[in-house]
Amino acid sequence: MTDLNEMTSSLLDGDFFYLDNIFRNIGSDSPLIRLNPTADDVESARLKSLFKYWIHLSRGQRLPLTQAIDAVEIGPALGIVMLLETTDDPYEFIYRLYGSEIATISGLELTGKTTAAISSPEMRTYFRITYAAAVRSGAPLFCHHRPPPAHGMTCWARLILPCEDGTGRIDRLLVGNEPGFPKLLGRRPWPDG
Repeated sequence: MTDLNEMTSSLLDGDFFYLDNIFRNIGSDSPLIRLNPTADDVESARLKSLFKYWIHLSRGQRLPLTQAIDAVEIGPALGIVMLLETTDDPYEFIYRLYGSEIATISGLELTGKTTAAISSPEMRTYFRITYAAAVRSGAPLFCHHRPPPAHGMTCWARLILPCEDGTGRIDRLLVGNEPGFPKLLGRRPWPDG
């Protein structure tokens, strides 16, 4: 059994073998992942506005401060925003905010819960390693995936943006998670039907 550390290292090296296998096992297409994307890589207007907000909060080469995040400033992206807190376990995260639109569409409300509450072991692994990759790299991560067919959702586009506590320690992830049919890098990874 491959451990989460090895899977995260593989992802950061640009090797998506483990993620491809996870998604194949649930009958879905491989996710598309963009390490350290630019705003131009993000097609969704709401995710792009969240990314620009995060960039605006950045302090030169330093990450934005968690305490500087202001829900009012997030604007139209607020319903698709999650705020995750890091823990002593690099693969466990606490959902401090779970966007209302995400909760409505997914049928889950994870505010106050950890990633351990995600019932699908494959999706739990996917989320844990992508969140851990953003923390370990200290850089944004853009992911586009199709959940298991039983979930009834066509796809999710997720923008993971690390923030720090003022000492250089990443303590939160500002995550935009938009449902729908967004493209990544100019191509659809699967048909709309």
